[in-house]
Amino acid sequence: MSTVDSTGRVRPARPGAPSRVGPYRIIGRLGSGGMGTVHAGPAADGLRVAVKVIHPAQAEDPEFRARFRREVRLSDRVQGPCLVPLLAADPGAAVPWLATAYAAGPTSAGT
Repeated sequence: MSTVDSTGRVRPARPGAPSRVGPYRIIGRLGSGGMGTVHAGPAADGLRVAVKVIHPAQAEDPEFRARFRREVRLSDRVQGPCLVPLLAADPGAAVPWLATAYAAGPTSAGT
């Protein structure tokens, strides 16, 4: 998965990117992979969030949706000081998504 650029900044959103996902205003792109695209945005309280939006092709697959619902359920139950908390999700949306707190860190590029 590609992530934030090598300077640690959020990259500009691509043409056609959503301006909002759930309650979150999208301000840029963190990366994308086989499951979807991860966008950056602020929560209402100013907290930086990462919003994963599932690719449309995946969203049409009932088996994928079932796995995604399970991921959301489990992510909501697992908590700890070294885990990024799940803030919100809508696995039943036309385009499923989930939002977590944003955790800045090095990229996985080149590993």
